[in-house]
Amino acid sequence: MMPDFFKGNSLNALYEGLDPYGPEKVEIRRRFMKEHAAFDTNSSALIDLVPAIREVYPSVHKVGAFGLCWGGKVAVLGSIGEPALFHATGQAHPGGLDKEDAKALTVPHICLASKDEAKDVVADYAEILSKHQGSIVETYDKMFHGWMGARANLEDEENRKEYERGYRQVAGFFSRYL
Repeated sequence: MMPDFFKGNSLNALYEGLDPYGPEKVEIRRRFMKEHAAFDTNSSALIDLVPAIREVYPSVHKVGAFGLCWGGKVAVLGSIGEPALFHATGQAHPGGLDKEDAKALTVPHICLASKDEAKDVVADYAEILSKHQGSIVETYDKMFHGWMGARANLEDEENRKEYERGYRQVAGFFSRYL
Protein backbone atom coordinates (compact mmCIF):
# COMPACT_ATOMS: atom_id res chain seq x y z
CA MET A 1 0.00 0.00 0.00
CA MET A 2 1.17 3.51 -0.73
CA PRO A 3 -0.14 6.40 1.34
CA ASP A 4 -0.99 9.71 -0.31
CA PHE A 5 1.56 11.70 1.64
CA PHE A 6 0.81 14.94 -0.17
CA LYS A 7 -2.98 14.62 0.09
CA GLY A 8 -3.52 15.29 -3.58
CA ASN A 9 -1.00 18.12 -3.88
CA SER A 10 1.43 17.68 -6.73
CA LEU A 11 4.68 19.47 -7.39
CA ASN A 12 4.19 18.86 -11.11
CA ALA A 13 0.78 20.57 -10.98
CA LEU A 14 2.39 23.61 -9.35
CA TYR A 15 4.97 23.71 -12.15
CA GLU A 16 2.30 23.67 -14.88
CA GLY A 17 2.72 26.47 -17.36
CA LEU A 18 6.09 27.61 -16.00
CA ASP A 19 9.33 27.89 -17.91
CA PRO A 20 11.01 24.50 -17.27
CA TYR A 21 14.28 26.27 -16.54
CA GLY A 22 12.87 29.37 -14.86
CA PRO A 23 13.90 30.55 -11.38
CA GLU A 24 10.34 30.49 -10.03
CA LYS A 25 10.50 26.67 -9.94
CA VAL A 26 13.15 26.84 -7.21
CA GLU A 27 10.88 28.82 -4.90
CA ILE A 28 7.86 26.62 -5.66
CA ARG A 29 9.90 23.49 -4.89
CA ARG A 30 11.26 24.99 -1.64
CA ARG A 31 7.74 25.92 -0.50
CA PHE A 32 6.36 22.49 -1.49
CA MET A 33 9.10 20.71 0.47
CA LYS A 34 8.37 22.86 3.53
CA GLU A 35 4.58 22.72 3.37
CA HIS A 36 3.79 19.28 1.92
CA ALA A 37 6.94 17.17 1.91
CA ALA A 38 8.49 17.84 5.32
CA PHE A 39 10.15 14.63 6.51
CA ASP A 40 8.78 14.77 10.06
CA THR A 41 5.20 15.48 9.00
CA ASN A 42 5.19 12.68 6.47
CA SER A 43 6.90 10.09 8.66
CA SER A 44 4.19 10.66 11.29
CA ALA A 45 1.61 9.95 8.55
CA LEU A 46 2.92 6.38 8.55
CA ILE A 47 1.37 5.74 11.95
CA ASP A 48 -2.01 5.14 10.28
CA LEU A 49 -0.53 3.08 7.46
CA VAL A 50 0.42 -0.10 9.34
CA PRO A 51 -3.04 -0.57 10.95
CA ALA A 52 -4.62 0.05 7.52
CA ILE A 53 -2.44 -2.66 5.98
CA ARG A 54 -3.37 -5.09 8.73
CA GLU A 55 -7.05 -4.30 8.29
CA VAL A 56 -6.92 -5.08 4.57
CA TYR A 57 -4.52 -8.02 5.02
CA PRO A 58 -5.24 -9.52 8.46
CA SER A 59 -2.72 -12.34 7.98
CA VAL A 60 0.16 -9.85 7.70
CA HIS A 61 2.21 -9.83 10.88
CA LYS A 62 5.39 -8.13 9.72
CA VAL A 63 5.47 -4.95 7.66
CA GLY A 64 8.43 -3.35 5.89
CA ALA A 65 8.99 -0.07 4.11
CA PHE A 66 11.24 0.80 1.20
CA GLY A 67 11.66 4.23 -0.30
CA LEU A 68 13.55 5.96 -3.05
CA CYS A 69 15.27 9.27 -2.26
CA TRP A 70 12.75 11.28 -0.18
CA GLY A 71 10.68 8.15 0.53
CA GLY A 72 13.75 6.41 1.93
CA LYS A 73 14.19 9.11 4.56
CA VAL A 74 10.50 8.79 5.49
CA ALA A 75 10.89 4.99 5.81
CA VAL A 76 13.91 5.47 8.09
CA LEU A 77 12.05 7.94 10.29
CA GLY A 78 9.23 5.40 10.61
CA SER A 79 11.76 2.89 11.96
CA ILE A 80 13.07 4.96 14.79
CA GLY A 81 11.86 4.41 18.31
CA GLU A 82 10.28 1.59 20.22
CA PRO A 83 8.26 -0.02 18.98
CA ALA A 84 9.19 0.74 15.39
CA LEU A 85 6.35 0.80 12.89
CA PHE A 86 8.20 -1.57 10.57
CA HIS A 87 10.12 -4.81 10.97
CA ALA A 88 12.65 -3.91 8.26
CA THR A 89 13.26 -0.88 6.08
CA GLY A 90 15.31 0.21 3.13
CA GLN A 91 16.22 3.05 0.85
CA ALA A 92 17.85 3.52 -2.52
CA HIS A 93 19.68 6.65 -3.69
CA PRO A 94 18.73 8.09 -0.31
CA GLY A 95 17.71 11.68 0.24
CA GLY A 96 18.32 13.47 3.52
CA LEU A 97 20.84 10.87 4.69
CA ASP A 98 21.85 11.61 8.27
CA LYS A 99 24.10 9.52 10.49
CA GLU A 100 21.93 10.39 13.51
CA ASP A 101 19.07 8.51 11.81
CA ALA A 102 21.31 5.47 11.37
CA LYS A 103 22.19 5.57 15.08
CA ALA A 104 18.50 5.61 15.99
CA LEU A 105 17.34 2.79 13.68
CA THR A 106 15.88 -0.13 15.60
CA VAL A 107 15.24 -2.58 12.75
CA PRO A 108 17.36 -4.16 9.98
CA HIS A 109 17.90 -1.66 7.19
CA ILE A 110 19.27 -1.73 3.65
CA CYS A 111 20.72 1.41 2.09
CA LEU A 112 21.74 1.35 -1.58
CA ALA A 113 23.50 4.58 -2.41
CA SER A 114 24.53 5.93 -5.78
CA LYS A 115 27.80 7.63 -6.67
CA ASP A 116 26.02 10.96 -6.18
CA GLU A 117 25.35 10.66 -2.45
CA ALA A 118 27.85 12.26 -0.06
CA LYS A 119 30.53 9.61 0.39
CA ASP A 120 31.37 10.66 3.94
CA VAL A 121 27.74 10.40 5.08
CA VAL A 122 27.32 7.02 3.35
CA ALA A 123 30.52 5.86 5.08
CA ASP A 124 29.15 7.02 8.45
CA TYR A 125 25.91 5.13 7.75
CA ALA A 126 27.88 2.00 6.81
CA GLU A 127 30.02 2.16 9.95
CA ILE A 128 27.04 2.65 12.25
CA LEU A 129 24.87 -0.01 10.59
CA SER A 130 27.72 -2.55 10.47
CA LYS A 131 27.02 -3.00 14.18
CA HIS A 132 23.29 -3.40 13.54
CA GLN A 133 22.61 -7.06 12.81
CA GLY A 134 21.43 -7.72 9.28
CA SER A 135 21.75 -4.18 7.96
CA ILE A 136 23.40 -3.53 4.59
CA VAL A 137 24.94 -0.39 3.13
CA GLU A 138 26.30 -0.53 -0.40
CA THR A 139 27.24 2.13 -2.90
CA TYR A 140 26.59 1.39 -6.55
CA ASP A 141 29.61 3.33 -7.80
CA LYS A 142 28.59 3.50 -11.45
CA MET A 143 24.97 4.45 -10.82
CA PHE A 144 23.43 7.93 -10.57
CA HIS A 145 20.88 9.32 -8.14
CA GLY A 146 17.50 7.96 -9.24
CA TRP A 147 18.83 4.76 -10.84
CA MET A 148 16.24 2.52 -9.14
CA GLY A 149 13.32 4.87 -9.78
CA ALA A 150 12.00 7.26 -12.39
CA ARG A 151 15.48 8.09 -13.70
CA ALA A 152 16.35 4.44 -14.37
CA ASN A 153 17.82 3.97 -17.82
CA LEU A 154 16.69 0.46 -18.69
CA GLU A 155 17.71 0.89 -22.33
CA ASP A 156 21.37 0.90 -21.25
CA GLU A 157 22.52 -2.67 -20.55
CA GLU A 158 24.82 -1.80 -17.63
CA ASN A 159 22.16 0.40 -16.03
CA ARG A 160 19.52 -2.32 -16.44
CA LYS A 161 21.82 -4.94 -14.88
CA GLU A 162 22.52 -2.74 -11.85
CA TYR A 163 18.82 -1.86 -11.54
CA GLU A 164 17.94 -5.57 -11.54
CA ARG A 165 20.78 -6.38 -9.11
CA GLY A 166 19.56 -3.65 -6.76
CA TYR A 167 16.00 -4.96 -6.73
CA ARG A 168 17.20 -8.55 -6.27
CA GLN A 169 19.27 -7.36 -3.32
CA VAL A 170 16.27 -5.54 -1.83
CA ALA A 171 13.98 -8.54 -2.39
CA GLY A 172 16.48 -10.88 -0.71
CA PHE A 173 16.84 -8.52 2.23
CA PHE A 174 13.10 -8.23 2.82
CA SER A 175 12.65 -11.99 2.32
CA ARG A 176 14.96 -12.54 5.30
CA TYR A 177 13.17 -10.15 7.65
CA LEU A 178 9.48 -10.22 6.71
